[in-house]
Amino acid sequence: MKNCLMLVTLLATACTIVNNEKIELQARENAKILATKLETSRNVLAAIEAYNKFFRGCFGINNRRGPNYFETGETENYGVYNVDKRCNKMVIQELSQPQVDLSCIYVHWGTEAEYKSDKCILQRRLFPVTNSGFFNYSRFLPQNSKVKTEENWLSLVELYNYKAYCAYLGNELTTDEKQTCQKNREQTIKSLISSTSKVKCIDAYKTLFHKAVRETLWNCAQLKSLGQPCDRSSMKEALETWGKGHLCTVEDWEKELD
Repeated sequence: MKNCLMLVTLLATACTIVNNEKIELQARENAKILATKLETSRNVLAAIEAYNKFFRGCFGINNRRGPNYFETGETENYGVYNVDKRCNKMVIQELSQPQVDLSCIYVHWGTEAEYKSDKCILQRRLFPVTNSGFFNYSRFLPQNSKVKTEENWLSLVELYNYKAYCAYLGNELTTDEKQTCQKNREQTIKSLISSTSKVKCIDAYKTLFHKAVRETLWNCAQLKSLGQPCDRSSMKEALETWGKGHLCTVEDWEKELD
């Protein structure tokens, strides 16, 4: 009887191992299929949707706390991938920058010994902490894309996800108006990354640009209160830097300031 029980246990264990291997193999294949589709389409909207689905909330920066973050107790410089079931490690690995070994960047991705190894210490020096989780956005955008920095990429993500984008209209929107507004936003994002387009920040980002102008004015007032120089020229320079990061031009910025 004992032998029979042992045989049944061994068979069940073997079946579980085989099934797990099949599941892992299928997950890896699905991840490759998704990456291929994104790379073939070169569609910025599809890339943002993939980033939202698989990366947002699956990594933390500087030990941030929240429903999708937790402290490592080991470092203040590197985030941690949340290892719960909502985070698809196969997809994250496939869509990440290929030169980065995620086991060296995020604790709990690989082993603690590997994370603390000399190899990983050297890699962390080469690849500073990133707010996008090392998402390989350049691989999935059009070849003529103006997105060259992480700030460029995250500005598009912010615009795509900004819930109050249509609030500037001041009224409740009908279903058709909401759909039209969303289509306009999507077209704006496509225009922002085009190498031949020139988009005004006020037209593209609307209330987000209003906010940037207000923050610039506030920062200038703070500098003056400390006896440091700040004038319209320095404010324009600060807003032009904002525009460069957001792939737009700050024409008519003085109208917003007034």
